[in-house]
Amino acid sequence: MPCLPGTARYDSPLEQHAAMVRANAEASPASVFRCLASFPMYTIPLPVLLEMAVTRVQAHEELLEAGILVDFDESMGRAIFVSHQWLSPHHPDPDGQQLKVLQDALSNLLEDRSRISNSILSELWYGQAGTPSAAELRSTPLFLWYDFFSCPQRSANEQLSAINSIPSYVARCLYFIILCPALTHASRSEMLSFSTWSQRGWCRAERMARELAPTSGFVIVVDSAVHQTLLPGAQSLAYSPGEGLFTVREDSQKVASIVVQLIWNKLHFCLKKGDLRTYRFILNQQVTRLRHLNIDPVDLAIPGFSPRHDPLVDPEAFGLARFLHQNGFKSVKQVDEAGWSPLCYAVLQGNSAVVSELLRCRADPNDYTRRSTPEAQFPKKVAALALSAFFKSNDVMLVLLEARAAINATDGRRQTALYWACFSNNAEGVRILVNARADAGVLGITGTSAFQAACASDGLEAIDEMLVQLPAQSLEYSLHFACALGSGSGRLVQTLAQARADINERLNMKQRRYFLVWILCKVASLAYGVGASTRWKEMAFHHHGATPLMFSVIGGAFEATQALLALGARRDLKNFRGKTALDMARDLCAPPEMIAKLDPAEECHACPTRGVAGQAWRAIEEESKDEMISVYVS
Repeated sequence: MPCLPGTARYDSPLEQHAAMVRANAEASPASVFRCLASFPMYTIPLPVLLEMAVTRVQAHEELLEAGILVDFDESMGRAIFVSHQWLSPHHPDPDGQQLKVLQDALSNLLEDRSRISNSILSELWYGQAGTPSAAELRSTPLFLWYDFFSCPQRSANEQLSAINSIPSYVARCLYFIILCPALTHASRSEMLSFSTWSQRGWCRAERMARELAPTSGFVIVVDSAVHQTLLPGAQSLAYSPGEGLFTVREDSQKVASIVVQLIWNKLHFCLKKGDLRTYRFILNQQVTRLRHLNIDPVDLAIPGFSPRHDPLVDPEAFGLARFLHQNGFKSVKQVDEAGWSPLCYAVLQGNSAVVSELLRCRADPNDYTRRSTPEAQFPKKVAALALSAFFKSNDVMLVLLEARAAINATDGRRQTALYWACFSNNAEGVRILVNARADAGVLGITGTSAFQAACASDGLEAIDEMLVQLPAQSLEYSLHFACALGSGSGRLVQTLAQARADINERLNMKQRRYFLVWILCKVASLAYGVGASTRWKEMAFHHHGATPLMFSVIGGAFEATQALLALGARRDLKNFRGKTALDMARDLCAPPEMIAKLDPAEECHACPTRGVAGQAWRAIEEESKDEMISVYVS
């Protein structure tokens, strides 16, 4: 068994296999995905969509018969995939409300009346990344794939063929739009939002299809006609579609086959490109991505495996040897170009037997990633214990703790394993770590606690567990964190309010704990003052003295806005700049429905003319221009 330190590089069987795959590969990088389509990719040209009447949203068959739909090919232009929740059990958009938001949002983007903003968290950590501009969007014809338009509604067999082709459709779309305006579901009386979209199994599968596509693209959240946000590239790696909600539970099996297909093709694509770091990352994520889908992970069976151990005599040594072979390692202490060791990958895989054998071979239980991992938004120095917490590898966590892994070790942002367990909503991991004496008082570099991280990521189960395990847990600014990133759900607001969080708490970052955030807010405020408007800069400009209600408006967490109002949040309070939540809603041009909820007596159409957003709403007013059969129910 190779238990010796490694050298910088090996000519491993994995590298040899990748070279062979590359030599036999087809010319087109997306061809393997395109061949998955078993039904034409019917799309609607953008100019046609913008002129469609919203009084009655027509189904696929009507549009096809009218000659409106186009079988998309990349030579024609670029495609947009629209992912959304249905507003009723039998029709996606009975009154055309979502379609109207989509039309207005795309029109505003094309005419430069609104601009896509970076997500608050991405801009905070990585600065302002490039987003698609109006000129880029206008540079080539655009075609939209939208389920009710593009999938047959009357033929179950054809519809299933179209659904099975979704990975191919997504891979061929440069833009992936999450359409989630604050609208009420017709039968459930539930406000739909990005939070509710994120809980749907089908929506998670579509998002995963975008992230596992062979080519990069843009994931854009459309909250309203003037609010569009670019999301980071990787969000689905910790959230399985199998953990999502399905109206028809049997649909999870259809999703399972789609996800396995996605993983197999992504692994094959990585080998073809010689991208072994991404190959290892995807290969070992499978337990997480396939959780609750009741399907076996992909096993590519890399050639050349010659084990020295009999699996019947020494199954642990055999298992480790096979793990190292599949990942292209020849030593337990080797580190790849991504800065990850075999132990880190075994933790990612959730393989407690391999982790135990690695530790027996003297792998360090306190091992950590040597570099940052942009595809997961990890900083450098994330400990193996923290990886087990984030990816919910709780059996592995117990093995590492038994091996005396440092429970309060911090990464490059001073975040602990408990922090990562909270951020990924790992309630069992929280319980294990707290019982092992994890210190919930350790603060990240921004002054945020593990509990606040759970609030920021809408981690309801982790929050409940923290409140049980640590009933004296500080609730300071918990509602602000819940609303800041736009993912705050009504249930989260209610949970925190029941725990006695102050729904009218005023934010004050002028204290030592939050000094770094205060400095960042000052810098962003100056940029906002000279016209650089993004969600992060808007929040930084208005943060001092702001209430959770104000943060919900700025962050676009309108489900939280409604919940706070229902709990009696005060509307008359003003921040340091003398603004109320209603003032901010008007200035930032929140949807008229939200302005009405903040001030029922207000004339909602009288949106201000300030800035890009104001111009957009003016233009909209001047230019007045069901669920699928059973398998795609939202």
